[in-house]
Amino acid sequence: MRKTQHTILLSHTPITSKEEFWERLFWKHFERSRKDKTETIYLAIPGRAIYEMILNGQFYESDRESVMQKLGISQNQYYHILAVLRSLGLIRKDPDGYKTSSDFIKRLERMIEYVTAYMEGEKNDKKRKN
Repeated sequence: MRKTQHTILLSHTPITSKEEFWERLFWKHFERSRKDKTETIYLAIPGRAIYEMILNGQFYESDRESVMQKLGISQNQYYHILAVLRSLGLIRKDPDGYKTSSDFIKRLERMIEYVTAYMEGEKNDKKRKN
């Protein structure tokens, strides 16, 4: 599988709930048209549900159809959710199936280290110029 990237929605306010965390991960939405009605589908709730199934060891690829039906999502949305969770580093795929991963935390830690070093470097550059 090719490497994918995903954008996390950042805001001026800190995340205050699990729902908000998932909404910031799955901030894109899908439009679905049926007859004369257009419906907006947000994937935060099904994304969280699939992650929690994987976390609890209750997610099996062979159950794809029943998971899609239970969550009310299409096959495209199902695979999109898995791709987002993988690209963020929240899950990984082993020969045994999907497992949770700590890569998300490691990536955030590296980003914080980079930003901290960058900001410290900027401060030092300003001090040297003065």
